[in-house]
Amino acid sequence: MSNENRALTTAVAKIIEAQRDEPRINPSSIATAALLELDPKKKSLPVVLAGCHLALRQIARALLRKHFEEEREDDEDGEEQSQLPFPGLQKRYPASTRAAAAPAMA
Repeated sequence: MSNENRALTTAVAKIIEAQRDEPRINPSSIATAALLELDPKKKSLPVVLAGCHLALRQIARALLRKHFEEEREDDEDGEEQSQLPFPGLQKRYPASTRAAAAPAMA
């Protein structure tokens, strides 16, 4: 990991830690806060800001995923998960439910 990447990850982790008591944490809002911390006067070009926001959002997603997956591992029942062919898949992509049946084609 490069020094720049470590610095960005540290900045994002600090903002996540400040919001840890929130019921929902949005990676996009974390990225926006980190971007404002890194470039408060928004001197960078809009394209550069958009690219940085995307990178910071991905870092936030990775850190939040790691944080919440560790919590789930502590709470989950191993017997239920052992029946699935891909144990982590159902947690990440829960089964969808249909609200109404699709209309029939004539």
